[in-house]
Amino acid sequence: MLSTERMSVMLLSALAKQHFPNVEVDIFVHSDGRFEQQVRKFKPDILAYSAMTGEHSLYLKVAVEAREIGRKIGKKIFQIMGGPHCTFAPEVLSGSALDAIGVGECDVAWVELLSAMSAGRSIDDIPNIVTQSNFHRVLIPSDLKRENYIKYRVANTMERTCRDPVNHVGCLDHLPFLDWRLFLARTSFERDNSLLKRTIMTRRGCPYPCTYCFNRVQNALYSGQKTIHNYSIDRVIAECKEVSHQWPTEFWKIYDDIAFFSSKGEEGDRLREFAEKWKREINLPFFVLTRADLVARDPDILKTLKQAGCQSCTMSIEGGNEYVRNRVLERSMTDEQVIFSHHLAWDLGIKTFSNIIFSVPVKEEEIEKHHLPARSIDRDIQSVELAVRARVTFLECPILYPYPGTKLGKYCEDNGFFDGNVDKLHQSYQNLSPLDCFSLEEKIMTQNLALLAMWCGYFGSRKSAFVRNVVSPICLKLVTRVLIKLRWRWCTKFYFTIYNMLQQWLCGAEIYRPKHRWPFTTWRIGFLHRFKFEYAKQFPKKRVA
Repeated sequence: MLSTERMSVMLLSALAKQHFPNVEVDIFVHSDGRFEQQVRKFKPDILAYSAMTGEHSLYLKVAVEAREIGRKIGKKIFQIMGGPHCTFAPEVLSGSALDAIGVGECDVAWVELLSAMSAGRSIDDIPNIVTQSNFHRVLIPSDLKRENYIKYRVANTMERTCRDPVNHVGCLDHLPFLDWRLFLARTSFERDNSLLKRTIMTRRGCPYPCTYCFNRVQNALYSGQKTIHNYSIDRVIAECKEVSHQWPTEFWKIYDDIAFFSSKGEEGDRLREFAEKWKREINLPFFVLTRADLVARDPDILKTLKQAGCQSCTMSIEGGNEYVRNRVLERSMTDEQVIFSHHLAWDLGIKTFSNIIFSVPVKEEEIEKHHLPARSIDRDIQSVELAVRARVTFLECPILYPYPGTKLGKYCEDNGFFDGNVDKLHQSYQNLSPLDCFSLEEKIMTQNLALLAMWCGYFGSRKSAFVRNVVSPICLKLVTRVLIKLRWRWCTKFYFTIYNMLQQWLCGAEIYRPKHRWPFTTWRIGFLHRFKFEYAKQFPKKRVA
């Protein structure tokens, strides 16, 4: 089941059709159960995957399956995988059924790959493409310099897309519109998309050095080049209008890492241009991502977005303990900024979605030096308490996954918190921690808290003073002192059930609330289908401790 559009796949399809008008493109969703049937019918020359760490294991298995199907039908299917996992763990190619991987930004490399293959030329010298043939030549052990935590670097990485010398442009407007028809007409996404929500990006990149995120290392890979690449506002508006005319649309999720950095200078001009044109030409509610410290320093960012129709925003906290948030995760924001920004959004009527990362390990000497709570679960409870004080509408609490290539991933490996086996990472962020430094008891407690914390945030963000001041404290104490300590498997499954119900309700009624639909209608459509899909991810048959 697909919960949001795969924009990378939609862009690859659009680029293929733009440069090769006669190409045929289809999309296969393996979980639909029709993969072999689709491959036999379509007989693709190329199978391309886009993978994040965690889901990469599934795609590697799919690649083996596709190779066997190809042998049965007498066809060699070229298989290539891109996405963040390949960029930060390019060694994944070794021993796999893949023929190649793409690293870094591959907008240009993808077109060159298709051109070379259609002409029968070698693909071994295409920048950003690592093949089984050039693997030993272009994959070099990294020197692990500052900001670069990748074990292997790729010697033939080209400049970023917006620096492409062929196009001579400083933005991304030369890229085609995403292939929306491929995704909306050829998958079950539209059937399950009861919110009629569409997702788009107005820019790429993020300058912040958060240790858990790939952007820090991505910027190091492209050192000396611009970190933020924009689409023009006119280009964004044009694509949104075209999609809204072709497909029923009630809400837009603007999925930039940071939507706007300031209400002043050139960035302020861009913000005001967006607000004016969005309100006039699109006039649909939308969601953005920003940061609490940015809003605290420049409240006009949020006020201007509200005037344009902003329904909701993400201002992730990531850690309620200031040492964890600012020294381990390097978020560089205070409790006061977190509370001020979320209260401002609450006053403006903007619903807030905030992430808090659970199970962040801290070295024992640092715990003693900074007088931190000794147990990770106690630091996680501090995080929930801060979110409740900040009146976060939708509180999501993913368990830490130490992604390869990130500073936090290396920190976990260097200190013996994680063995480096990324294949045991789950597809669900509310599963048991993959770290080796926690007992099974603490992992279960943390998983329970991750599933129940949303209810604490829900009661703490209500308009009713009685609910906030009476019901919310009772809920918080009940969760943190009693419910998370219940270790029975059926308890965790029950917590997941009520978590999923509230999650889907908040998405439809508050965070991604459609302009014209009654929230209950959006909640009930496809609820069981979504629940079954998430349940299977949350509770795999084999429990990993």
